[in-house]
Amino acid sequence: MTTLTRQRAQDERGVVDEFIPASWSIIPFGADCRLTDDLLERVGSVFPTRKIERTARGELAMSPPNAHGGSPEYEAEIAVQMGIWRRAGGRGIIAAGTKGYEDEETNEVHAPDISWMSPEQVAAAPKPDKEQGMFVGAPAFAIEIMSKRDSIPDHIRRCRAWIQRGVQVMWMIDPFNRTLRIFRDTDPEDAEPELLDAVGRIPVGPLMPGFELDFDEVWAIWE
Repeated sequence: MTTLTRQRAQDERGVVDEFIPASWSIIPFGADCRLTDDLLERVGSVFPTRKIERTARGELAMSPPNAHGGSPEYEAEIAVQMGIWRRAGGRGIIAAGTKGYEDEETNEVHAPDISWMSPEQVAAAPKPDKEQGMFVGAPAFAIEIMSKRDSIPDHIRRCRAWIQRGVQVMWMIDPFNRTLRIFRDTDPEDAEPELLDAVGRIPVGPLMPGFELDFDEVWAIWE
């Protein structure tokens, strides 16, 4: 019988899966039950309030249920602001919540809270109702929003893993301390992320010309 564990996914050497926070549950799959893309999608539809991912070992990683006042409300506001930017002339595709990105080498699938695919990535992506399969690669820009159960070290590891995967600019938003950590693919691997107070309007930069996230509007949701 399959059991849930409260440990990070580890390989045979005991190496921590950098993407999976300690608070997530790991469900191991045996050789007779492969966690295919279709099965991963079906599990996600059964647990719509959870983030569902596939580790490099083929295990199912599942986030805890979303708590009241947590990241989903902030995700929605940020996605709205990004959508307004896109309608005003911005390009690419914005996704929030559960859009998975697959690693071609390891077959693992992970999903940032919010992601933006560049026009070049959109052109190469599978088209809905025409081609099946997940997007292989990583978004150009992505955001992770911490929840009450998350730890800062866990999320720093996860954001750095996204940069190693190919994300160009990565934002880590801490709603409880109202801070923003910015990771860039141009920074040295061991560089500390830029740490800002998440107030006012903060731009992504040349990657998304003209887009500035208004954090005052984000925090106003619960004020």
